[in-house]
Amino acid sequence: MPSKKKKQKSKKRNKAKVMLVRNAIFTIIFFCVCSFLTYYFVTAFHNYQPKEMELVSIKEQPTVATSREIEKSDDHTKEILESASAPHEAIIETPEPKSTIPEARTPSQESVRQTPTRNRTKAYVINPNLPKICIIVDDFGAIGNSLFNKFNTVDREVAFAVLPGLSFSKEHMEKAVEVGREVLIHIPMEPENDAEKIEPNTIKVSMNDFQIKDQIESWMYELPLAVGVNNHMGSKATQDTRVLTTMMMTLNQNDMFFIDSVTTNNSKVSHVAMELGVKTAARNIFLDNPDTSLRGARQKIEQIKKMNNRDVIVVITHCHSDVKFRQLVHFIDRLKDGGYQLVTPSRIVE
Repeated sequence: MPSKKKKQKSKKRNKAKVMLVRNAIFTIIFFCVCSFLTYYFVTAFHNYQPKEMELVSIKEQPTVATSREIEKSDDHTKEILESASAPHEAIIETPEPKSTIPEARTPSQESVRQTPTRNRTKAYVINPNLPKICIIVDDFGAIGNSLFNKFNTVDREVAFAVLPGLSFSKEHMEKAVEVGREVLIHIPMEPENDAEKIEPNTIKVSMNDFQIKDQIESWMYELPLAVGVNNHMGSKATQDTRVLTTMMMTLNQNDMFFIDSVTTNNSKVSHVAMELGVKTAARNIFLDNPDTSLRGARQKIEQIKKMNNRDVIVVITHCHSDVKFRQLVHFIDRLKDGGYQLVTPSRIVE
């Protein structure tokens, strides 16, 4: 009997142990499930953000210039517009202004979203008997997107010259081409004044032919949508026949033209380009030198009126400030009022 009672007590103890272990396991599982659910809901609560209605800003399409409408509707005018004669020898009124390129800002300093700026082109009637006007805006690549977006609203016949190797060089090239604008590589070239601040990798007369060719090709690789080049500074380098020969041969191999900014009266760009079969043209007027005022723009218009015997007039300005932007807009409006046609660089080079 005693042994039987002992067995019953042992069974009860074992059963109690099993129940205790089972309860412990259930408790642990229950605790884990509760902890997981608590973590899940707390995390979901903190990460929850109500969706706001997203305002979709539709980029305003550029207004089509009246010149293009006239080209489509008037066969006779179209024939005249497509026959751009080579420019005469450039008028040198002043040396190129000293470089005032603002310090390059990094993309992080610019807001990701930019408010689209209204396109500033306006319709105008062309007088085919007047010279065609080619406008190039130099020194893009360093200015921030806010100022760039303003310049990018002017007529798409206005070309942008982009300095290579700067924070916004590639972005400015792409945005300009997006609206149908021509882009030039603004090649830094050595000036006569050694005190001038020059860009990194400037083309110098001390460089050998391989260095010059390699440097230019690297800029072409960086800015592949460019259709031609013009010189940044370069009053010394544009007088060097060897340097220019190497440059022209490289441009010829890549089917690109050279617009001479004419920063010296002794430039040999036209001569070397002609010998090597590279299309070229030369600057006639600096719009923003010596004056960036609206009055200065009107004075340039009067100067252009005295040059009406020419086929083409090449005007260069710069993108350094809002003041220069407003001067450019005023200048273009006055040109249109006078019946002058705006044309791209690729249409005036020979």
